[in-house]
Order: sequence, then structure tokens, then C-alpha cells
Amino acid sequence: MEICSRCEKIRELKHGSGLCASCYVRAHYRTGICTTCKQEKPIHSKGVCQRCLDRSPEKKARKNELRRKAYAENAESRERAKVSRRLSYAKAGLNTARKRNRFHMYGLTPEGFQALFAAQDFSCAVCRRILDEDAPKKYHRPHVDHCHTSGQARQILCGYCNFVLGGSFENSDVLRALAAYVDVWHKTLR
Repeated sequence: MEICSRCEKIRELKHGSGLCASCYVRAHYRTGICTTCKQEKPIHSKGVCQRCLDRSPEKKARKNELRRKAYAENAESRERAKVSRRLSYAKAGLNTARKRNRFHMYGLTPEGFQALFAAQDFSCAVCRRILDEDAPKKYHRPHVDHCHTSGQARQILCGYCNFVLGGSFENSDVLRALAAYVDVWHKTLR
């Protein structure tokens, strides 16, 4: 607690400026329309309200840098972050790694995934093999097929079909050549 240089009251000073919080706002802000959110509020000298100023890319980058530093240097901070992540995942119903990955990579919530899976009769969209999320082999579990350029989820495939599609780089000419190759060898060996 120190004496404010403007109102001369004993208060906690803000930002080492020699001003209390209310005098600081009066000195650095004016009422106007924020250039970012377009609302009439106390405006900072940069033309934005405090809320938009706090959301600026520079402010976010600085905040993230401080978080990363605290995370790297402090084991307690890392543990708090892990617990916080687990709680947020549990609250969102993303309690398994597979569900979290579907959500982060494709934006599919557990309900959205189940709806898509049910619409395909719980089977692969290509070979129609019945799939089980709890199958011991990963190729018998459902895999989300997605566009590699847009990241948009398409349909659910079995692991085998997903592997073939990915291995062909989603090139229909390669897939046709592969089918022709199989046909030739089936005829030759019969």
C-alpha cells in the first residue's frame, strides 16, 4: 500500500505507475467504441477495451510463454495441468485416448461418433465387416476415415480398409491398379 500520485489516497498501486487502479483507468482509458468488439466501453489508448486488449495475440503469446516456462520448471505445475486436463476430459466424456483423439483430430464428440457409427449399422463403409470398439485387434475396431487436406471426417472404416486407403494415398488410380492386380492373380492361380 502506497500513496497514489493522483488522488493522494493510500491504496495498492497498479503496474508500478504510481497510480491506484481507478486513477490508472481514468488516466489511460476514455469512454468510446472498441475497435475490436464494437461496444461502448472504457477504451485503452490503443483503441480497444481491456477485454479485447487481454485477448490480443501478443498478450496470449506472452501468457502461453509464461505457462510453458512454469510447466517446464515446476513439477507441481505439471501435475496441476495433468489433473486439470483429466478433469476437463472426464467432464466432456472423453475419458479414453481414442475418444480424445477423435475429438481433437476430427471434432467428433462421443455422441457424434456413435451416431455416425450407428448410421453405418456398426460396420465398415467399404467391406461391411461388423466392427467392435472393444475388439482385441485394432483392425477389427472402427477407424475414422478423413480427408487429409481438409481434416474433415468422412465415414467409419475397419483397420484393413483404412490401411489400404491410406497406403494408396487416396489415389483412385492406385486403387484400381490394385484391384486389377488382384484380379489377374486370381485368374492365374485358379
